[in-house]
Amino acid sequence: MIRPLLLLFLTYPFVGSLPSTEQTLVTVTVNESIVFVGMDTVISIGVEVKKGYHVQANKVNDESLIPTTLEVNNVENMTITKQEFPLGKQFKLEGTDSFLNVFDGKFLIKLFLSPGKEMKLGKYTLGAKLRYQACDSRSCLFPRVIDFSIPIDVRTMK
Repeated sequence: MIRPLLLLFLTYPFVGSLPSTEQTLVTVTVNESIVFVGMDTVISIGVEVKKGYHVQANKVNDESLIPTTLEVNNVENMTITKQEFPLGKQFKLEGTDSFLNVFDGKFLIKLFLSPGKEMKLGKYTLGAKLRYQACDSRSCLFPRVIDFSIPIDVRTMK
């Protein structure tokens, strides 16, 4: 019996390195996008919320709740012109009379980019952060931030 425990200890030497279920409630997926110099481009950012949970929408009904937000680092000669979130769903938290505006399941956030004519060709990685507050039917967890990358390949039209 001591050997399996020792093996577990050697595999996970620090308790902090064990995966937490709270960290896997929300996942973000972004594929590499080809963008063309001088043309507007839409990049889709996929978000999936674990079944049984939801996150507050980008527009909340109660100022004490944390809205879902997307922050993207600027790249020289590229302008982020708009972010588009889906419509939220109405959700009633147990024990309350009011409805929350939430996202659940899978949804897309659209990011509109405009690379300027001075943009150099090549591959870039935009740093991004998704901030959210996840909840189940009874309570909300502390807000979280997911750091992720948006890979783009800047090209010219031929």
